[in-house]
Amino acid sequence: MSEPQYVFEASSKPPLPLHEVPRVRATEQNLKGYGSFVDDPDNFDMEIVRGPRKAGVPLIGAPAMKLAGARHISL
Repeated sequence: MSEPQYVFEASSKPPLPLHEVPRVRATEQNLKGYGSFVDDPDNFDMEIVRGPRKAGVPLIGAPAMKLAGARHISL
């Protein structure tokens, strides 16, 4: 693999502003609508659904999701 070719030096750009982000305890209630706790991933069925996407942006197919560790996929 070759070295990356940078367009500019990072030190020449102004720093990005910091944003305070509140920490929220992960509970079943707080995760509702976002996900869930998984105690046994080998026996957990999940559904991966396609969401809206921008034109020209390719979808990641099932082979890539399997490489990412997904065991049970419904598309």
